[in-house]
Amino acid sequence: MLKMKDVTKKINEATFVFFDVETTGMSPAFGHRICELALVQWQEGKVVATFHSLINPGRPISPAASAVNNITDSMVEKAPYFHELAGDILRFIRDTVVVGHNVSFDLSFLNAHLRNIDLPEIDNTVLDTLALARRCYSFPSNSLGNIAKSLTLPIQAQHRALDDAILTKDIFAKFLQDFQAKNIAEIGQLIELQGGEITVPAFNKPVLPTALSEALKNKTPLFIRYVNEYGEEIKRIVEAKQVKIEGQDILLIATCQFQEMELALRLDQIMEMKILPVAPVQELA
Repeated sequence: MLKMKDVTKKINEATFVFFDVETTGMSPAFGHRICELALVQWQEGKVVATFHSLINPGRPISPAASAVNNITDSMVEKAPYFHELAGDILRFIRDTVVVGHNVSFDLSFLNAHLRNIDLPEIDNTVLDTLALARRCYSFPSNSLGNIAKSLTLPIQAQHRALDDAILTKDIFAKFLQDFQAKNIAEIGQLIELQGGEITVPAFNKPVLPTALSEALKNKTPLFIRYVNEYGEEIKRIVEAKQVKIEGQDILLIATCQFQEMELALRLDQIMEMKILPVAPVQELA
């Protein structure tokens, strides 16, 4: 529930925490876990503190997840477990406004981890740069990297928690310049701009990657790179039709643009996906 004191709080008086996680897979409902977490605390346009750690997830990192975030099982083998860091994380975000890009994904994992160790879920006021981008701008793509490119922001190593948290902070700062020029001065006004309070979906409903949710919504072509059942790396351009859950798998149902065949792909086998603004004229090599 949104706290009234946050609704009327001035933006320049708030403490923001920019939040990002990397995970072993797509959904905590299927036992996937956080393997890296970063928090960047920001006040009056300045970074005042950071918290960043690899986390031992207690399970293997899926090949597709590792291909995206470049985090391997050996890297997290001696990292702390989540329960060892939970107290520090909660203290770091206490009395702050939490900001993320497609933040429901990150919060779904964080809240699942907190539930697992009998700690209360996050009830901070939450802002989502993805929701703000969709409602207030017309970027060609609303992925974190593409928004940064449109705003000519420097990009470091994407899909690592600290770099993505910092990039989210930089994007949010640019957004604030635009909003404050239009006399947006309170947290409550930012919440209205993003379309209301951010909610985390039910535990058994996955939060989709930005590129996939946009492809489904706008029916735009989607480039995907995935590993098939034989371990072969395949590239396709597809039209995403739907996402469904079968047992322990989250499946993307899509039509291959050039072979006119329907594909059912496990999301945890997809190593890369990105929006293509214009359908290409020939198949990928």
